[in-house]
Amino acid sequence: MKNIIIINFTDQILSINSQIQIDEYKNFEKLIITNQQACFIIVNSLSDIPDIKYAAKIIDKSNITFYLITINMEAELIEKSILTKAVNAVISGLDQKNFTTKLNELINMV
Repeated sequence: MKNIIIINFTDQILSINSQIQIDEYKNFEKLIITNQQACFIIVNSLSDIPDIKYAAKIIDKSNITFYLITINMEAELIEKSILTKAVNAVISGLDQKNFTTKLNELINMV
């Protein structure tokens, strides 16, 4: 069975239609990476990620795919982020309905 990690730094309530086991976290400190196949980091903007260097270190140490999803940012602004070297996909500028739809699509693709 595929496992997914979601780190949600927003106040968005996630309604996920999935048969996949999903572990949801609010920060990186308690993050446990075992055999999960993908991790979705959800933020309103990059400034919502506490201690970006710590986050990048965790991402670099793991061997799973990370997706950075920002709700209120333009994609070209994210390209300059320290996280881009380790993040495999960027999705940006989504409203609540599109966000939930896109997140469900992504989880089902992984």
